[in-house]
Amino acid sequence: MAQAGRPPLRLIFAGPRGRLLAAFLMAEFAASMTGLSYAAVLPVAAAELDGLALYGLAVALPGVVGIAFLALGPYLYARIGPQAQLSLSSLVLVLGVCLSVAAPTMEVLVAGLALRGVASGLMGGLGMGILSELYPDAGERERAFGLYALMWVAPSLVGPVINGVLLATVGWRPSMAWPAVLTRIRE
Repeated sequence: MAQAGRPPLRLIFAGPRGRLLAAFLMAEFAASMTGLSYAAVLPVAAAELDGLALYGLAVALPGVVGIAFLALGPYLYARIGPQAQLSLSSLVLVLGVCLSVAAPTMEVLVAGLALRGVASGLMGGLGMGILSELYPDAGERERAFGLYALMWVAPSLVGPVINGVLLATVGWRPSMAWPAVLTRIRE
């Protein structure tokens, strides 16, 4: 039950804007999950690909690229709109994950991680614009931003555990792949 003055979640997720919010949150969760939970997987991948010398680059590059592309997010939002930007960001994330998962060398894995960073930056820039536009009411916007923040907190808690289990049971490639499936969940 919602507290007095706080809109209920069913209102936040109602109608077309609620579906767009749900798709955005799922894509953001997936991007966060790939970014925050790879810590359990990347050392094993680097060792298997004989790429320990590139490990530092593999860890740092997605964040640096993400920050660089964060500035492009609002521009794209204004030019192509939120749904197209969400689709583009999700596609880039999936491409980056696919490249990483199929990587025959550490250099290819790093390229996939860089693409993932591009997607993360584009999604981050989308977040502020989409939530402000979809929820002009201050109370609704507050709830939506709370959900957005949760998409970064939850993966930091569950991602390493899930990826650790997958890593121990089926290997590093499936551990890197599964979050991309979340971007395809739409309605």
